[in-house]
Amino acid sequence: MKRDWELIKKILVMVEASDVSANGVKSTSITGYDHGLVCAHISLLQENSYIEGHDYSSSSLDYYQVTGLTWKGYDLLDTLRDQSLT
Repeated sequence: MKRDWELIKKILVMVEASDVSANGVKSTSITGYDHGLVCAHISLLQENSYIEGHDYSSSSLDYYQVTGLTWKGYDLLDTLRDQSLT
């Protein structure tokens, strides 16, 4: 899989805009993107400490509970906003 920086930015914006309580982000659906691809990018972001959350995935279902951005996640989002993604 190739990292999709536009998708990464959309995920980080979605998390930042969400009212992340103990229940986390309500939906990981992003228009125009396959659910599996979104989940794979969420997994990468979580593994590298850009977002906080829990992985409840099983062999038959991808499910992540995203509870917020980390300091590192905010920094990445600021960088992505400052850059022109092509």
